[in-house]
Amino acid sequence: MLVPFGLFSYDHRKSVSANRKIRKRADSSHKSIFLLLTHPTGEQGILLANKSSFSEEKPVIERLLDTLKLRQISQNDIFGSYEIEIEPELNLLKSQLIFPVNDRLIAKYRQEEKYVVRETPELYETVTKPYIEKCQLNLNWVYNCLKKRSEVDKIIYEDEDKKNGFVLMQDIKWDGKTLETLYVLAIVHRHGIKSVRDLSGDDLPMLHNIHKKSLDAIERKFGLRRDQVKCYFHYQPSFYHLHVHFINLKNEFLIPLTMSILILYGSETGTAQDVAESLRRESIMRHLSARVYELDEYAINKAFAEQVILFVVSTTGQGEMPPNMRKTWQWLLRKSLCTKFLENVNVGVLGLGDSSYQKYNYAGKKFRRSARFGH
Repeated sequence: MLVPFGLFSYDHRKSVSANRKIRKRADSSHKSIFLLLTHPTGEQGILLANKSSFSEEKPVIERLLDTLKLRQISQNDIFGSYEIEIEPELNLLKSQLIFPVNDRLIAKYRQEEKYVVRETPELYETVTKPYIEKCQLNLNWVYNCLKKRSEVDKIIYEDEDKKNGFVLMQDIKWDGKTLETLYVLAIVHRHGIKSVRDLSGDDLPMLHNIHKKSLDAIERKFGLRRDQVKCYFHYQPSFYHLHVHFINLKNEFLIPLTMSILILYGSETGTAQDVAESLRRESIMRHLSARVYELDEYAINKAFAEQVILFVVSTTGQGEMPPNMRKTWQWLLRKSLCTKFLENVNVGVLGLGDSSYQKYNYAGKKFRRSARFGH
């Protein structure tokens, strides 16, 4: 539908107020702007505009360099600061128009104070749940996507199972082209699950299904490995039909500030793996994000970017490292490796062993004593 923007009037004061929130949600450099518009009929609309990412295609870059105009702001030794003017075709805006909107939708984009609240089950039942039932936004657009009535071209993958299935599709905030800003949603087929609060142990098969098949589909279509993608829930979510967010780790402005735990295990008999999986389940029950890998499966050279790492290490033979972690152990012993490789990561080591043996828990102790673990 084409919308003649000339018919709209613009409320600067209200728009600027809302802009403060938009910038906090995205970044602090004014790459996004919120405009509150009013139609002659009195109906209001919201226009969200975002500056596009730069193309990495050679012809576009060459054209950019050939046509740009520089205006110097300052110079300090070898560092110069400039304003650059480029051709309009190279400086397009991506936008989203929401029209018409009600007060609840407008409030969603306004500046607001934020607080940390400990929501008990009782508070959820007496405060949050009644609020959701009374004030949740219309979900017709979600059902249209699930039934393929709209945005079919944005669907990346679908599992049609009515209980554990979902649709994986491009989020409206992503242009579908720039891999660094990849942002997709997995929306469950099953109705009635509003948020993580409605989940139980019976839903684990659905969650495992979403996690595995979504990451497989993303790698298949976009070439991003599992360790390059972050998946998470929002709570409270922006709409109350269960969905999971998947983003490229390079999309730093969208990564939520939630605790993420990486559990790495070295095991020969399977005991350490069982313990690692138990820790992952316990983390999920405490609403923490947790991932589990064999040590030699994980790209250990990327570990410095993690928040929390828990190593679960068993001992084999005469105090030796288990076979599935020896490659990682040798990599960590390299003399060229910075001695504070993981100094900004919270690290724990859980050593497993039989106390009747002389070198009980020897592998775990060697791991923990490594100076490369920082703290």
